[in-house]
Amino acid sequence: TTVTYDYRDVGIILRYTPQVQADGQITAAVHTEVSTPQLETQLTPPAYRFSKREADTQVRLHDGQTMVIGGLIGRSETKAISRLPFLAELPVLGALFRNQYHEKEDTEVVIFLTARVVLG
Repeated sequence: TTVTYDYRDVGIILRYTPQVQADGQITAAVHTEVSTPQLETQLTPPAYRFSKREADTQVRLHDGQTMVIGGLIGRSETKAISRLPFLAELPVLGALFRNQYHEKEDTEVVIFLTARVVLG
C-alpha cells in the first residue's frame, strides 16, 4: 500500500492583478475562489473531496472606487440518525429511541475591494 499526500489551498482565495492606466484608472483581473474540504468516509482509506466555487472578472475602477463581488453561493445538506441499538428497532416504541437530524445551510461570500493608487 502506498500513501501519498497532496497539499491544497482551501478557504477563501483572492487573486487581484491591477494595472494603472495612463488616464489614472485601474484595470484589474480578479479571481475569487471558495474551496471546502469534505471527508468521504465511504472510501477506503477515507479521503477528502474538495468542493469549489469560483468567479473570474475584469474591472475598471477610479482611484478610491469600491467594487463588490458576490454570487459565490453554496448549499450544504446534512442528514444524520442517532439511535440506541436494539431499542430503536422495536415496533411503535422504537421511535422514542431514535433521533433524525436534517439541516440545510445556504452561504454566500461577498467581497468588497477598494482600488487605491499609491505613489512613491
